[in-house]
Amino acid sequence: MKSKVVSEPHLAEWLGAAFGVGGTLLAAVSAQFLFFTFSAYAVSNVSLIYAARVRRAHGLLAMNAAYFSITLFGLYNHFPGGGL
Repeated sequence: MKSKVVSEPHLAEWLGAAFGVGGTLLAAVSAQFLFFTFSAYAVSNVSLIYAARVRRAHGLLAMNAAYFSITLFGLYNHFPGGGL
């Protein structure tokens, strides 16, 4: 009999997907929400980095690590009262 408990990597994968889609939706709605967009992307990236690391999916890990560095730059640029 299979356990109905959701594994951490599985949950992290779905959390990453949900926050990635949510962030993209925020960006599509209005440029006023870019700080929240990049915040959602940060949650998405960290979740997907965790899931990729546990599953040893090195290509996905590298891609999401690159996305995370770009996300940090976006957060810096769109932080209320800050940025370049």
